[in-house]
Amino acid sequence: MPTQANEITLDRDALYYPYIHVFDANWLKATLLCFPHVHRMVPFSFEIDDSEEIRSFQKMNGPRGEPLLINEPMSNSVKIAQSELLSRIQANHEYIFEQYSFARAASEYGDMNLLFTIYSEKMVSDLLNYLVKERFAALYPSQYGDWIYVHPQLGKAIMSTIAISIANDKGLDIVTNRTEIHHQVLAATTEGVFEELVGLRKSASESDLSDKVDDLAEIVMHSFFDVSKLTAQNIADLLKDGKDLRRFKNALIPIAKSIPAIENLDARDKRLKDASAEVIHEWEKYKKSLPRFALDAIFDATEVKFPEIASSIIAGASGTRLGIGSGLAIGLLTYSGIKIWRRFREQSTSPFQYLSRIEKYGATLTIPRA
Repeated sequence: MPTQANEITLDRDALYYPYIHVFDANWLKATLLCFPHVHRMVPFSFEIDDSEEIRSFQKMNGPRGEPLLINEPMSNSVKIAQSELLSRIQANHEYIFEQYSFARAASEYGDMNLLFTIYSEKMVSDLLNYLVKERFAALYPSQYGDWIYVHPQLGKAIMSTIAISIANDKGLDIVTNRTEIHHQVLAATTEGVFEELVGLRKSASESDLSDKVDDLAEIVMHSFFDVSKLTAQNIADLLKDGKDLRRFKNALIPIAKSIPAIENLDARDKRLKDASAEVIHEWEKYKKSLPRFALDAIFDATEVKFPEIASSIIAGASGTRLGIGSGLAIGLLTYSGIKIWRRFREQSTSPFQYLSRIEKYGATLTIPRA
């Protein structure tokens, strides 16, 4: 899958959305195989209660010398974006209250657990106070701080505004373990978030090519690899050579370009999974194309020296007598070795080597569920 010279994917980190805690370690591992670091939105005063496995990703540094999992504080851009959202809500108070008041949310959903919860310190005080005072939200104190309960659509709008402002400010891609939410905020703007809230949703447009590539790479990791055995150290080692990851993403560009903007989430998910299967098929073809002796060395060609390869060829030449005076035979063997070495070097620079290295570290290939 050749890539145009002027078509390269961006070397972006990811922003975890919409939660603070990462509850699925395997999701984090698979995502880190697609992004150098994962950031998460953490207010300054929030006490994080991570599992030991998740904490290991905060202790291990990634390719930029920062932790693989980074706590991202609420920045000034977040405050500005929330203030703008407040102004838009105030200007459309009657419509938004009719659609998304707390009373309507409680009646519509019945169970409080189905409402959207937001940690109060993620929000600027003006927006928080307005939502509570005007009965858009109910405030519930807990031992971990104050939380508000709001209508799911209003909650998504607030959290999307926060996430998009951080992502734009830091040059991050937004990732989540909830596909439908990711699709909503993937290529959105803070203005678009509000337009959707008040019923002015625009039709789907072509998303950024890098976003499609990131989506495709994530589906490959989540659908086809069991990453449960990988450790934070394994993943840090895999990401040390950032070129491997970039080469792999660049190789996905031709496939990503063939995927149109699809509004239906099920259809979009199927299209991405079909494309992911094509990626795995290309990888399997790549592995079969390598010389037999190279299969064990595929995972780190930089450590393979020509004398080692020549030795392996000689050792494998059973039935061939190479006496000291057999100059012709040795010459032919050397020539053959050079040809094989060249072929191996060509194949080992393939972007699909990244998937082979992931497999070598213990991420087994699995059959995706229908």
